[in-house]
Amino acid sequence: MKPVLPLLLALALGACATPYGAPVGGVAETRITEDRYRVSFEGRGGPDYAFDQALVRAAHLTLRDGRQWFVVEDRFTEADRGYGGGPTISLGGSNFSFGRRSASSFGAGIGFQLGDFARPRAATSLQIRTGSGQRAEGAYDAQEVIATVGPRLGPA
Repeated sequence: MKPVLPLLLALALGACATPYGAPVGGVAETRITEDRYRVSFEGRGGPDYAFDQALVRAAHLTLRDGRQWFVVEDRFTEADRGYGGGPTISLGGSNFSFGRRSASSFGAGIGFQLGDFARPRAATSLQIRTGSGQRAEGAYDAQEVIATVGPRLGPA
């Protein structure tokens, strides 16, 4: 019974470790200079969802630092289409002998996906520069991003 308790505790803590309201995956940031960050998101969802997650986190960082806007200076996105979701059929057979005895076996299986394993995964990384005052060309207003993009991501 004692070995089971640490395992259950680790599983319970791991379930709470999904950061920033992400269904699977999460957002991370690295400060590069006083006004520059690298913001990344990786998880289930398409490339637009990943970009929106990183964009909202960039807006929160901008406001946290007392600034008003940010510019995406560099962007990298990677996506896959998921693991498929249709049924699978597998067949197998074998022959073996042991001494004077031999045997043959044959097996068949049908499988299908449960849950959201078929959903696509995406990762995006943004390098942003934050600022205040007159907005730089192509800059996002941080409060506007939170107000417009944030609600479509669901609860944090």
